[in-house]
Amino acid sequence: MMTIVNKLKVLALLLMLGQGCVCMAQNQMTATAADGQSNGMLDVQEVKAARASNQWFKVETSIHCHSKYAALNRAITRILFGKEKASDSLEEGLKQHMAEYESVVDPSTVKETIGQREKMVVQFKGGVEQRYLNYFVGYMQLALHGNESSQKNRERNFVFDVVHNKVLSLGDVLKPELVERIKGDAGKTTIHMSMDEKNFKVSYKKNGRMVEQNYVYHNDKNKFTDAIKELVDWQAVEKREQDILAQNAKLQKEIEEAYGGVIKWTEKDKLERVPSFPGGDQAMMMWVFRNLKYPAEAKAKGIRGNVICAFIVEPDGQLSTVKVIKGLDPDLDAEAIRLVNAMPKWTPGKQNGEPVRVRYDLTVNFFMR
Repeated sequence: MMTIVNKLKVLALLLMLGQGCVCMAQNQMTATAADGQSNGMLDVQEVKAARASNQWFKVETSIHCHSKYAALNRAITRILFGKEKASDSLEEGLKQHMAEYESVVDPSTVKETIGQREKMVVQFKGGVEQRYLNYFVGYMQLALHGNESSQKNRERNFVFDVVHNKVLSLGDVLKPELVERIKGDAGKTTIHMSMDEKNFKVSYKKNGRMVEQNYVYHNDKNKFTDAIKELVDWQAVEKREQDILAQNAKLQKEIEEAYGGVIKWTEKDKLERVPSFPGGDQAMMMWVFRNLKYPAEAKAKGIRGNVICAFIVEPDGQLSTVKVIKGLDPDLDAEAIRLVNAMPKWTPGKQNGEPVRVRYDLTVNFFMR
């Protein structure tokens, strides 16, 4: 039987996939789901036996991927399964691929020889969550056809730009003359890319050996080199993040004054009953799903992330003193406050048999497909 916790996790995933624009996560945690999705990640580690044309394949799947970025998932499904199978959901792409086999079972139940092999790997290599993500994607299939064998191989290291919501090409990062030079040198071989805070790396095979070229984003004056285009202007992103941190620091004084002495809902040892939305967490998720509106300007700019609000649940269930304690963008912050103020009365917290004032923190998550 599915527990209440798992039901909430599954509902959170359905809310994210259903509307494709906004979602709420409580207690400063992002939505999670059963079957491998956690904290916005898709994790699949499995080995299956799959039959096609009376041949058994050992299908090994190892996937660790951000599931909330449609453009990223489309790129990965193209690499793994081909362009015609590109999907906004990598999980859906995997399901469609496995459905093409005549049967898929536990390998231990197969009595016949498993002579073929298929391996799929999606590996998150690191990055900066609000800027860029480095990925390795690999696909290999070894199949027998009578006395002959054939092998398919596809692999690629690439960078997903979170700010611009796209998989970067060489032309997105490097200036045209340099792109032409690299493509001419690499020929028909696959060009791999990766980046860290200071460097952009390009590698490809030439004459059986890997060639690696490294380009620095900026010099001592913190300016872009002649090789790098300004699309990957992480300095602008850093400035915005610093502005947000400064704003949040200013808020802390207000928060201390507004909530001084009020019991926090997390201090459960001081409460007989914590405050709750009418109908519980599941009802609150559905209410947020139906009532939260993504500000048009923030959406156009591609701004996404979490806004954390704090408020007091009064003894009569009314919500008061709603404040942002971790901001993201003025429009998104204002929408989070509007949403909380529009909520119906809650069931108040209780201490020593009496309703009491309780501070509650709520994370509102803004995302786009």
